[in-house]
Amino acid sequence: MLEQRVENHMMKKLVASSILSLTLFNATVLAAPTEQSVSSRVSNAILYQGQVMVTREATLADMKAGHYQIKLEGFPLDLTSDSMRITGKGSAEVLIQNGELKPLPESEDTAEVKKLLQQLEGLHKQLRSAENKEEVSEVAQELLDTVRAISEEKIRHQLSYSQMQLEEWQELFTFIRTNQASILEEMSTIDYTKEKLDDQIAKLEEQITKLREEKQAKTQNAVVYLTVKQPGSITLQIGYLIEGASWTPTYDANLDENEEKLVLTYFGDIAQETGEDWDNVKLALSTATPIINARVPGLIPWYITDTIPQFTQDRTKTTNAPASGVTESTAAEPGDESSTSFEGTEIETQGLSVLFNIPQPVTIPSSTQTRRVAVATTTFKYSKEYHVVPKLSDFAFLKVKFKNKSDLPLLAGQIRNYVGLDYTGTGQVS
Repeated sequence: MLEQRVENHMMKKLVASSILSLTLFNATVLAAPTEQSVSSRVSNAILYQGQVMVTREATLADMKAGHYQIKLEGFPLDLTSDSMRITGKGSAEVLIQNGELKPLPESEDTAEVKKLLQQLEGLHKQLRSAENKEEVSEVAQELLDTVRAISEEKIRHQLSYSQMQLEEWQELFTFIRTNQASILEEMSTIDYTKEKLDDQIAKLEEQITKLREEKQAKTQNAVVYLTVKQPGSITLQIGYLIEGASWTPTYDANLDENEEKLVLTYFGDIAQETGEDWDNVKLALSTATPIINARVPGLIPWYITDTIPQFTQDRTKTTNAPASGVTESTAAEPGDESSTSFEGTEIETQGLSVLFNIPQPVTIPSSTQTRRVAVATTTFKYSKEYHVVPKLSDFAFLKVKFKNKSDLPLLAGQIRNYVGLDYTGTGQVS
């Protein structure tokens, strides 16, 4: 009996210990992730025509093992959410589970807006009062119209039987005229009051909307869920596509007749209105055009019949291939040579597109101002000849021939021409 009691006691302790262990295990597994807010900055930008692939970086130092919910602020509202991609690098072993965008909660109205809302409510009360008076005036007008109709019928009846009583009808005429004038004056005053109130209400609503828009959040947060398996540091990289940026190739062509060489400087004119500033950003210019939700076009079967099918498919062809050279340039003369100084610029050919990696970091704020960035400088050997058309012009025109043997493709864009220090006008590379 004693042995059975001891055995039961040991079993209860074992069950209690198991329950405690299971509870602790579940608490560990189901523990809420640690929330952490970190700052981020734009570090890279690959610029296309009308779009830019932006990469933001955020550094997490001394991360311990566990689950984390990382909040990053300052992401533009109009970025393409489907394009967001999250990666990381560092000494920590991290599993990035998910990332999402979260709009900021609507902010409470300021004291100034609340005061204007009170004024707006007062104007709406005055407008309702004016509308009530208008309804009363309309009822009075209907009643007066009824009296007038009855009076006209009565007058016709009395005239038929020569029973006209002038004094009685004079009083009725005075009554109708006086009340009609009063009603018309009242309705005119009401119309003026309503028009004035409508104008005041419109201006006040516009002012309230403007104040709310100024205070409205122009950015959103990104939240990254991750699990740190091995402690250490990590730099998160969040990439996304956003519209509002583009670049245009432009050139400076300088003809040095003493050295018998043509120096061509390649620039990129950048328009940046994405809403976020780029500060010391690694920039790349691409000739590619990202297509959102792109699908390979399918051909429509063409069956041989005695009727001609109606095609609706767009058969236009597009290509991102760079131009092969300057249109004005002709075939190379024998012995022509070219040398290129890219000053660190890396040129990558990616299928039909070309990527120019600008070596130096650039700072481009979001504005309507265009920023020019140097890409490369190329030197060509050339041959020249003069063209004259006396019948049409008194001038002699210098024509230069060269061949582009460098790895630098010449894309369509404006070219500014110089001979020595003299500016001779602009042309077009097409």
